[in-house]
Amino acid sequence: DHVTRLRSLLGALRRSWYLLAALTVIGAALGWVTTPAPPSADGPAVGGPQHVRATHTLLIDRIVQDDTTSVDLSQAAYLVLTGEIPETVATNLGLNLSEVEGFVLGVARPDVSSIEIRAIGTDPQRVTALADSTAEVLLTYLNDQARRAFEADRDEVVLELDRLDQELADLTGRIATNPPNLAQLEAQYQSLS
Repeated sequence: DHVTRLRSLLGALRRSWYLLAALTVIGAALGWVTTPAPPSADGPAVGGPQHVRATHTLLIDRIVQDDTTSVDLSQAAYLVLTGEIPETVATNLGLNLSEVEGFVLGVARPDVSSIEIRAIGTDPQRVTALADSTAEVLLTYLNDQARRAFEADRDEVVLELDRLDQELADLTGRIATNPPNLAQLEAQYQSLS
């Protein structure tokens, strides 16, 4: 059965080999004609607009206090995409918020204490402005954050000094009355002053 079937198939192939060869040549020719040429190194690029990337690198001074750094690089890089920073950049450049969020990325580089702000697009001037404006707004935000933290710490110290001054004034008033525990009050006064 199988042998007879194989002989009949080979017989049909021998009778119509020219048809099989002609279809193979036609298919190869169509494939060659419809395949686009590879881009040449000297010619213009094909396949759409060229994308450019602009990178703005912020070097962050690390101030170590109680085993913590003053700037969390990962958080600062994340802020490039969320909150008031992209909103401010969009307003400054006259863009939609989605244009800023979709084409800007913050990358923390803790090994070199820096943040890379990368922008991508087809217009080199716009991409550069986007990266530079984002870096400027982020730097302003980080400086404002550091200033607010400093002012909060300063206010806390001033309140503590005011409390100590009031306590010293109270002790001075009590010492002036010459109470029986005068030695104890004078020791408290000396420990506070």
